[in-house]
Amino acid sequence: MKATFALVVFVSVGFAAGCGSGTKAGSGPMTIVGTTTIANVKTGALISCKGGPGAEVPPPGQGVGGSADGPASSGEIQLTHRQDGSVVASCRG
Repeated sequence: MKATFALVVFVSVGFAAGCGSGTKAGSGPMTIVGTTTIANVKTGALISCKGGPGAEVPPPGQGVGGSADGPASSGEIQLTHRQDGSVVASCRG
């Protein structure tokens, strides 16, 4: 019974981390849905919207935006790299 409960909690936490809650990352490519804050992201890391555009993380204190409109995918992404190293990423579309 305890193992089942632990698995449910683990799966719930993992699902929440990918769907808009604060998540921790490094320098690898990341895919997000909606708006999320990601801690400790390195400049140059690729963040993409699920089924949409992506952008590289700018230096701390800067932001970047991008959009795509095509037959396979469309949408917008906004990234803001905060001075504390976290990134606020938002996908629309």
